Amino acid sequence: MWVTRQRVLRNYLKKSRSNSKIDNHLYRELYLKCKGNEFKNKRTLVEYIHKAKTENTRKSILYEKFEKKRKKKIFNKEKKIQSFNKKMIQICATI
Repeated sequence: MWVTRQRVLRNYLKKSRSNSKIDNHLYRELYLKCKGNEFKNKRTLVEYIHKAKTENTRKSILYEKFEKKRKKKIFNKEKKIQSFNKKMIQICATI
């Protein structure tokens, strides 16, 4: 019974990978989880895949926001440094 379940799960994983529904990293992770008897049937595997994909998209969106914020902070910091340098040059010129 276990062997039949493993065949079903592994075949589904192979089809999903070949149809580009999952990438190689997710495939390897799910393959090992299947081997570890984490998924009771195909339906639970499919649900886990959907959940993992939404989690990955959420993480990528958050990462993009973080990068945008980081670039803005760097830009503002450089701008402050430039304005400080201009003021110092003006002060030195008046002396």
